[in-house]
Amino acid sequence: MTELRPNAGETPTDGVDFAVDGAVATIRINRPRAANALSADVRERLLACVERLEAMPRVRAVVLTGAGEKVFAAGSDIREMLPMTASQSVALSESIQRLASRLAALPQPVVCAVNGWCLGGGLELALACDIRIAADHARFGLPEARIGIMTGGGGLPRLVRIAGGGAARAMALTGDVIDARRAYELGLVWLVCERSRLLDEARALAGRIASLSPVALAQIKRTMAVVENADLASGIRAEARRAQHLTQADVGRRIGLSQKRLSMLERHPERLSIAQLLSLAGALGFDIVIQSRSVVAQPPGTPNGGDAQPEW
Repeated sequence: MTELRPNAGETPTDGVDFAVDGAVATIRINRPRAANALSADVRERLLACVERLEAMPRVRAVVLTGAGEKVFAAGSDIREMLPMTASQSVALSESIQRLASRLAALPQPVVCAVNGWCLGGGLELALACDIRIAADHARFGLPEARIGIMTGGGGLPRLVRIAGGGAARAMALTGDVIDARRAYELGLVWLVCERSRLLDEARALAGRIASLSPVALAQIKRTMAVVENADLASGIRAEARRAQHLTQADVGRRIGLSQKRLSMLERHPERLSIAQLLSLAGALGFDIVIQSRSVVAQPPGTPNGGDAQPEW
């Protein structure tokens, strides 16, 4: 696994590392001696990373992983859970739920790189990510029933939504653990790879995502959030609304680019190539007509030789 190094001026925190490389941020749960358990301190630090990302538009994709090659996250810290009262147990579930919900609501797509055992609250956290990829030795499970408790951080609803009710029931009611290949078959993970390539694969995937339009990606995520919790008709309407919003935003972007190009044309008409003229005309909705000694832009559908053709 490639070593995660914070940016210049940043220092690793106890339990969570955060670094940004170009347009991709990486968050790493770093408690390998404690099975990367999600202690109260780790949950607070993870939430702080999410809040930081909410204010970092230059980051366009995120990778979430765990330190080491054995465990992604083994859920809540049992040492903290043992002395808890009922109200404290509720507060623990609410804390995991809040973290998972904020992670899911990030405008940036989140790729979860599962580097080993992914259990309980760790699986709940992974399910809140947009895409999960796993090392071939990874294992997934909800073992809460084996110790007399159940999930409370959104794990069951998200697992039903992603892998289906049958798989969710089997995993939750038996506490059984499934391997990476079975998780892939259920649609729980998108890709399975060798453990030595996991982080590189995750960063490459995040890099490809980061090269796409952040406006489109954010709208797709918002649409998915609605569609996954709506009936078919409502989901279709939500998709249409988001697509219209994205189209309007793209028109505004193209108009802005066109205005810049027109400004360049006015100042330096000799610098525009034929390719740039074609691009500009397309952005403005004009057709290009090549005449004997000039290039003419005209509204679409105008017959060749029509009147009032602006000449460039």
